[in-house]
Formats: sequence, structure tokens, C-alpha cells
Amino acid sequence: MTISESVEAIAAPEGIAIPENISYVSWTPVVLGALVAAAFSSILLAFGAAIGLAVTSTAPTWRDASAALALLSGLYLIIQAAVSFGTGGYIAGRVRPGMADADRLETERRDGLHGLAAWATAVVLGALLAALVGSAGLTRSSGSNAPAATTSAAEPL
Repeated sequence: MTISESVEAIAAPEGIAIPENISYVSWTPVVLGALVAAAFSSILLAFGAAIGLAVTSTAPTWRDASAALALLSGLYLIIQAAVSFGTGGYIAGRVRPGMADADRLETERRDGLHGLAAWATAVVLGALLAALVGSAGLTRSSGSNAPAATTSAAEPL
């Protein structure tokens, strides 16, 4: 049994000129979506940190924190990532310039591609920013010449 397909060239309707150099991905909406995702993510992370600080400030030490708090904070991180990156992807798909006569499936495919590219760009920029902040914290001098063996951040037993 053989399957034969007929591939026909899709011609533009008369009077509509389609430029030859159309890019499949428009980078301006992708960058905008990535910036929206990163900004919304940082706002939600700051909100979660403030709530976590308020909840744990009533406990005498970090050892008194419950397992439910750890579970809920992990769940919050997953939800905030989904909401912030979903918002950035939605913005990237909605701002994308449309084609004059594209069908619905092609429009959804391109919008989804722009949302995925915005998500990937936001993740890469976030990782680069975290690495930059982490490396700046490691190379920062403390200003004192005290040996590291005499300083301790542990609680006394």
C-alpha cells in the first residue's frame, strides 16, 4: 500500500504581495515576552519571600519550620513559574505581527513558537543573571583580614 500526496504551491490571492524575506520568528515580541516573564517572576518571588519571612519570623529558629511550609513553598515556586512564563508567552504571541491571509492553525503555531521562544529567552537571561550575581558574591572582598577559620555562621550548640 502506497500513500501518495499532492503538494501544491500556495499562491497569494491576487492583489496581495507577500515579501520574500519574511522571518518565521519576530524577535521584538520574543524579547518583550521574556522581559514581561522575568519582571512578573521577580515580583511573585519577592511576594513569596515576604510571605515566607512573615511566616518564619514567628518561629524561634529555622529548625521549627514545618514540612507543610516546605511543601507549600515548593508548590508556590512551581505555580509562580507557570504563571509568569505563561504570561510572558501569551504577551509574545499576542504582540506578534500577523500575516494577512494565514489560516488559524498556522497562526496558533506561530504564536506558540513565539511563546516558547520568550520562555526560553527568559530562562537563559535568568540563569545568566543568577550566575552573575553569584560570581559577584564570591569575588567580593569582605574588607577585613580575619582568617576564615575564626568566623562561623553556625548557631552555637
